[in-house]
Amino acid sequence: METTSTLWVAVALSLLCIVLVIVLWMYAQNIKTKLMQSVGLIDELYKLTTSQAASIETLQAEIAEANKLSKSTQKAYKGFSSNIEATVNKVAATVERLEEQDPALKMYSKASKLVEQGAAMEDIIEASGLPRAEVEVLISLHAKNQHPKS
Repeated sequence: METTSTLWVAVALSLLCIVLVIVLWMYAQNIKTKLMQSVGLIDELYKLTTSQAASIETLQAEIAEANKLSKSTQKAYKGFSSNIEATVNKVAATVERLEEQDPALKMYSKASKLVEQGAAMEDIIEASGLPRAEVEVLISLHAKNQHPKS
């Protein structure tokens, strides 16, 4: 009887070993599958990273180009602005010179400034020396320019 029970124990242990080997083999297959999936994901991630790096380089080049364009535009604007300012200053100086040379023009210029400031008609007549009718015309012209009809 001892041999039969030893035989049964040996068979049971053998079967247990076979079951363990099958379980380990299935576990190894599962790990292998997950490893292959991980390698695929890593490959996709590498491709995506490479693509994004190329996109970033392109964007950086575009930003650099936009910065150059912006700087050149700023320089052009400064030059344009300086030219306009110089022209306005020349025109203002010419107007002042003409006002000083022509007394009639000086009177109209003074009256026009007073109209723009909203001075009373009597004050404009007194300060400019223009007749009432002409001051009335200046005031009506100013009113039309302030409220043009659509």
